[in-house]
Amino acid sequence: SGSATTKWRSLSSLSLCCHQASYSGWTRSRGSPPGPRGAVRSGCGVLCVLRGRVDKKKFTRGRSLRMHLEAVHGDAPMASKEAALRVRGEETPVFGRTQRIPPACVCAREGDEEGLRRIYARDWRSPRHRDGRGYRPHHWAAGSNKSFGRTLVVCLTFASACEVDELTLTEGVDGKRGGRSLLHWASRNGAEDNVKLLLNRQGLSYANATTRDGTTPLMLALYGGHLNVCDLLFWGVHARTTANKENAYGCRAVHWAAMGKRPLQALEWLSNRLPRGDFATKQQHGHSVFHKLALSKTLTTTTTTTAGQRNHDQDDTS
Repeated sequence: SGSATTKWRSLSSLSLCCHQASYSGWTRSRGSPPGPRGAVRSGCGVLCVLRGRVDKKKFTRGRSLRMHLEAVHGDAPMASKEAALRVRGEETPVFGRTQRIPPACVCAREGDEEGLRRIYARDWRSPRHRDGRGYRPHHWAAGSNKSFGRTLVVCLTFASACEVDELTLTEGVDGKRGGRSLLHWASRNGAEDNVKLLLNRQGLSYANATTRDGTTPLMLALYGGHLNVCDLLFWGVHARTTANKENAYGCRAVHWAAMGKRPLQALEWLSNRLPRGDFATKQQHGHSVFHKLALSKTLTTTTTTTAGQRNHDQDDTS
């Protein structure tokens, strides 16, 4: 009995040592420990914490778990759903599109010129510098408003905009809707200084750059409601041609303006530059500008707020 106990203790100690060795080996090679109980790091399978401990069914951390939460736990508080989608304190794709950002992209976004220069000096082409969708620090710098174009200048010393854009299209970044150029990123985020820098370096024809599905920088600028950027992109005798370009779904600039964050202001901006007939066009599914406006959550919120304020003013007057 005594020898059996001693043998069991020695085996337990050996097992514990092996576990600690494998744990430390994981942290050295991957930089973070394995996930919590029930999470499979390699297979992305996780338990739903709202189902209790009895049910051991696992879901992928993406669409599968989201669909399960919406179908089975639809009445649960949003905070509970968010907690169910978190693994080891890392932000996973929840109901929006969050992602883990590489250090080089963080430096580009935050305007850390020295940090970015130090990382890029090793190898700017390294896949480790790309974000979850495949975009590089060049793109993050182009979309940043924090450095007044200085971070983008640092990126362009290592590779030109044309070189990065060609590489983005070659690598098939972000699927069939991907392939956004540096100017697309700058226009979408309203980075006016970066737009000026890119147009000065690449020429005004750069404003006609398209993604894989035919989206132009002007469309993204109108969608974001950045009218100061739209003034920079809408230029010359070919301005109307640029505004009337269609993407793969038949949407033009007027449709993007109607779907955007400031639809009324964006459409008014276009009405001063395009004839009325251009607003009557329909895309592939038969949607006109008025269909897009009817579906616009931004417009609905604005209208509701305005109506509520008007009623409140009337009550005060009466």
